[in-house]
Amino acid sequence: MRYAIFSDVHANRQAWEAVLEDIAKQGADTLVCLGDVVGYGPKPLEVLSAVRAVTANFVLGNHDAAACGRLDPSIFNERARIVIEWTREQLDEDALQFLTQVPLQMNGEEVLFVHAEAVKPGEFGYVEGVSSAEVNLKAMTDSLGFIGHTHLPLAYTMPKRGGPVRQLPPSDFQLERGQRYLVNVGSVGEPRTTDVRASYVIYDDAARTISFRKVVFDVEGYKADLLESGLDILPYFVQVVDAGKMAGAPRPAAAPQLALAQLPKVEEVVAGGHGHLVVGRPAPGGHLPGATSMAVSSPRSSAPWVIGIAALVAVLIVVIAIAVMQGDPDQEVVATGESLKTGKADGRRVPPRSIESTQSEGPIRDLVVRRYANNFQSLEELRAAVDEEHTEEEVPDGMLNLAHAGEGACALVWEGYLRVPERGFYEFTLQASSGAALVIYEEQQALSGEGDQASVRVLLRRGHAPVRVEYFQKEGEDAPALGLRWSGPGLDGNLSLVRKGGTAGVAVARNTVAPDPDASDPAETDAAPGEVAERKAPENMAQDLVAYWSFDQRSPKTESRFTKTEQGVKEKLIIKGQPLRYFRPAADPGSLTRWTRTDFDDSANWQDGKNGVGYEDKPGDFKDLLHTRIETKAGKHPHSLYLRIPFEVKDPSDYKGLALFIQYDDGFQASLNGSVVGSGNAPFPLLWNSGSEKKRNDRDAVRPEAVPLGTRRIQTLVPGTNVLAIHALNDGEESKPNATNTGCTSSDMLILAELVGLRKSDELPAESQPEKPSKYDQEIGESVIKGQVSETSGRFGEAYDFKGGSLDIGRRNEFAIADQAYSVSLWFTRNPGSTDGQARRLISAGGGSEQKAGWALWLQKDGSGLTFRIGDGDSASDLTSKHESLVNGEWHHVVFTVERESSRISLFLNGVLAEESKTATLLAGKTIGSSSGLCIGRNSDDQQHHLGKIDDVAVWRRALLPEEIERIFQSGKAAGDLLDAKAQDQ
Repeated sequence: MRYAIFSDVHANRQAWEAVLEDIAKQGADTLVCLGDVVGYGPKPLEVLSAVRAVTANFVLGNHDAAACGRLDPSIFNERARIVIEWTREQLDEDALQFLTQVPLQMNGEEVLFVHAEAVKPGEFGYVEGVSSAEVNLKAMTDSLGFIGHTHLPLAYTMPKRGGPVRQLPPSDFQLERGQRYLVNVGSVGEPRTTDVRASYVIYDDAARTISFRKVVFDVEGYKADLLESGLDILPYFVQVVDAGKMAGAPRPAAAPQLALAQLPKVEEVVAGGHGHLVVGRPAPGGHLPGATSMAVSSPRSSAPWVIGIAALVAVLIVVIAIAVMQGDPDQEVVATGESLKTGKADGRRVPPRSIESTQSEGPIRDLVVRRYANNFQSLEELRAAVDEEHTEEEVPDGMLNLAHAGEGACALVWEGYLRVPERGFYEFTLQASSGAALVIYEEQQALSGEGDQASVRVLLRRGHAPVRVEYFQKEGEDAPALGLRWSGPGLDGNLSLVRKGGTAGVAVARNTVAPDPDASDPAETDAAPGEVAERKAPENMAQDLVAYWSFDQRSPKTESRFTKTEQGVKEKLIIKGQPLRYFRPAADPGSLTRWTRTDFDDSANWQDGKNGVGYEDKPGDFKDLLHTRIETKAGKHPHSLYLRIPFEVKDPSDYKGLALFIQYDDGFQASLNGSVVGSGNAPFPLLWNSGSEKKRNDRDAVRPEAVPLGTRRIQTLVPGTNVLAIHALNDGEESKPNATNTGCTSSDMLILAELVGLRKSDELPAESQPEKPSKYDQEIGESVIKGQVSETSGRFGEAYDFKGGSLDIGRRNEFAIADQAYSVSLWFTRNPGSTDGQARRLISAGGGSEQKAGWALWLQKDGSGLTFRIGDGDSASDLTSKHESLVNGEWHHVVFTVERESSRISLFLNGVLAEESKTATLLAGKTIGSSSGLCIGRNSDDQQHHLGKIDDVAVWRRALLPEEIERIFQSGKAAGDLLDAKAQDQ
């Protein structure tokens, strides 16, 4: 049985129609909707009706619940709430009645379907990492579960008997016995990454495979529907398309977690809401013949056996139909959704499949090749010229061959049908001297350029898979080369798809190809790698640690927060230097109070800092008070700055009074957990970009000013995390605010707050001692600091700010990969607006070019991703992960790992596997040196300096496990605090 499982259509008619067409091509037998058919989009009734017409299998989404009145829409973010209220008006009575009967979850044979989470389906929580996935996997009784809700396709797995949870990327995979899986199918109607295609999943329970599908849809048509609806919203995928690129558009704010206090309403309405899977598709009219639509919403029949027999008959009909369709594997439908990366599919000629082929039994049937006599510089240029003048001929032996290219600049495009002996996963390795792409099922699978090697696993169906290889060579190339190999079920080892006479067809390095020992054998096999044992987490994370730098200053902070006075014991709840988050608004945020509340999500666009925020054009009276100096330019300073200072309270009833003291220049308004508690020099009304009413003398600004707080303010406190929010105001007397909050000419600004609680008890509470630096922490001496590098506030404690300098540590080969596995972990920021066409390095030990041994990690020139390079001096392999812009001043965590056993290099960004590749030619038994020592903040071979902060750098001579990497990212602690943690505690 093949299931098409989709979620979060969100009233996007164009995306749904494109996905439905792709589902038909995939030969799916049963469709399952995981909820959120409505919300966000402009066609709620039309899309809901269309989905109901093709499946009876629904579970409830949070937007569905809010639209029909089963969930209070006030708990949503403002954008979602406005659309939900509009959606209610668009749905007719039948649609609303249908949504009131949809169950929270549904079960099939050993499979669970639910919108958000398995633990408490009615709370619509988020599965956003290994930790939350582990809770859900342990709560599941089925071996396989499908979810949506986050709009991000991926999967998690863990052993059924317990063990570490692994996060899997959105790539096709096969289910393994003894494992439990939780698969997020992504979103059909509102993609939230720079890949703006609709996403869904095909699950084949016979082959036990999961296939992630990506489908292009008509975004311009969606925009037209949006304009017609009058909804004043702009989804992120529309921003990406309008930006005309795959990265760089501002990321939309994520919907906050639902407030737990209001969620039980959903459970009360649909208590016991549990459906059962209906196999097959409904007949016209929206109902499956002989079957009820949903067990949870159907009234009890007086003759249930009649329904049971009818359902059984329907299932038998479907099974017989499947058996008939599967009689000839060559008749399988293999077309898929288009890829954004492969250009126009319509302009490509797929060779006709003749029943009586005269070709030999080569690996590619009906192979033809087109030759273009152009000097292309990229694949994009080749694809744009698909209809230009070219020659075309058949290739009877079914092998790629560069003999068709000849000398000089040209391009070749081969198309045919790859003979697939069995259904399963096949691994392809592609390398080209200038550029090449492998396209299977009309979707780009691998891309190689300038000698880089690319490896990919693809799930192929038995029979003939449409394949296309695009290749170009530039004018003046000394040794044009192409290599393409594949291995998998039914193949005798690792086989070449390139004819050995025209080119060697083996791994390419530095634009040259090693000579072939046997040019007569087109199917020479490589030695099969030995079986790789499953790796387990070591006893503690410090195992095989090479070096660790926290970058923290060595002087421990010993100031006590408690002081005994005549009035009683005073506790400093907020002190100078305490961590905070700050934000410089550049446009009206839409609300002046939402950001002051404890439940506000400050993860997007807000920056880390320390209490004592501001700037000075020249050093003055504030130099010892400023712990965070904001990035600003003389004459273009902000009038308004927002600060959020979190602090912890164990029990609010422990206090009998509160006192707030603020040093400020030139004004402020302070709020405690969302309630305004005081102000100074604040205008009325207070606007998002207001300046102070008048300018303050610096001598007055440095003296703490008491803000009266009555005893009733104690009632504002809550157990746990509280927030003091401050709207800081700069001089508005001599310069007036502008629309971009850049109109202040004042030479300085300061805001520093201290909050003190007077405790009821006269006894001094026990106070934990300041933590000592980790025993693994290595000090940064003055001798290793080169150029413009300064200490600053970091992700944890202190960090280094790089403005044209670096930290040069160790000698040549001291930090080489050598013949071992390897991992590097660090946190970084990149200054906004600092892209300049340079691929600036974060960290390196050699690897400055393909001809220099070592490794290097850098940001892409446009800031849209990361690249890791490993090389032995003769050849190199680059691994690149694309991402929305990293040039935003926010902290990001990156880890690269080099695993010897599997010859695999991996790149993790913010705790998630971003990209991986096999590099057997580099890692198989080779010792990899480094042409220099370790350079943090620049390329070891030139001056490509990083522009931003770096913190918490660690190096291991082993490949960290994904769960260890997720632990570092999610813990909220520096790596030094985790190094001695036992594996079972991680």
